Amino acid sequence: MRYAESDGATFMYFTDPDGNGWAVQEYRRRAEEPLHKVLGDLAGA
Repeated sequence: MRYAESDGATFMYFTDPDGNGWAVQEYRRRAEEPLHKVLGDLAGA
């Protein structure tokens, strides 16, 4: 599957020392809006 750059579909994969596999996806909205602002806006809605 191919994603557009605007989807924020950049992933990073790694395995921790216990052998657990992890995938982290880039969330582009956070680059422009800090999480505390997004949560504050949602709480005020």
